Amino acid sequence: CKNEIIIENKIYHGDEKNQLIRYHNYDKNAHLYYLSLEGHNPSKDSSRDLIKGQDYQVISYKEEIIKWLEKCHEKASNLPILRETILQYANLIKHLTNQT
Repeated sequence: CKNEIIIENKIYHGDEKNQLIRYHNYDKNAHLYYLSLEGHNPSKDSSRDLIKGQDYQVISYKEEIIKWLEKCHEKASNLPILRETILQYANLIKHLTNQT
């Protein structure tokens, strides 16, 4: 049963050698995500022989995180401080991913 999540968060920084391999080897049962602004793939130096879609997933702020924040914003409609914080974060991500 996979209950752990490992997220490699990449904003304006390159991959380290064997980075995803190290995370994968740390806990082979964890869900491993490679998160970047635009959804680019990790370097071969980082992922080595790992298989995208099997050993790790690629997600982006531009697509998945924005959609998730929009859902969170809807759920927080009656919680003004949380709602506005989510909105500010979504606006920052839209700015960083050229969606403004």
